[in-house]
Amino acid sequence: MCFIGIVYFCKSMQQIIIISGKQGEGKTQMCEKLAQEMQRKGDVIGGFIAPGTWENGERHSFQIVDLQTLERFDFASREKQK
Repeated sequence: MCFIGIVYFCKSMQQIIIISGKQGEGKTQMCEKLAQEMQRKGDVIGGFIAPGTWENGERHSFQIVDLQTLERFDFASREKQK
């Protein structure tokens, strides 16, 4: 099960949201859904997630997704470079 913690900065009331959990528990999907909902409400968000692809039960590659713009960038892969 994912854990969500919210930390407030006293002076500005800005939030830091921390999501933790074991591998495969849905942390990345939770972040995506939370970011979309916050943006729909007009909140300004920042940060990134690193969704991975899986092959034969092992993580094969990662992308970096900017939560503010939803731009995706290839980050790491187990494929050998040519």
